[in-house]
Amino acid sequence: MIKAKDIINIKQEHEKYKKLSENETDIVKRMKYGRIFRDYEYKVLQIELQLTNIELGLFRDIDLHKNVFIDRYMKNIPIERLIDKYRLSRTTIYKICNKAKSLFESNI
Repeated sequence: MIKAKDIINIKQEHEKYKKLSENETDIVKRMKYGRIFRDYEYKVLQIELQLTNIELGLFRDIDLHKNVFIDRYMKNIPIERLIDKYRLSRTTIYKICNKAKSLFESNI
């Protein structure tokens, strides 16, 4: 299971090893980078799969919770900008983030 705090790091490492595996000329290093790239590709797919946990755990405001989670944990947008973007109070944004994070990290 992927934690919400690791999403940005996984996406950065995925892109890094993708570039390294494409540009490497040594066959041994290319295979090594390719293996690491496939591991990170699996983690990216796992993140997309865990996003469906948010949809399964809620019965209303599914899009709002999912969009706030993506903006906060995948795009790394600060809370102050989320307040302006969604026109909600700070406590509501924190509640939505915490609920979406707990659903994302659950084993539904």
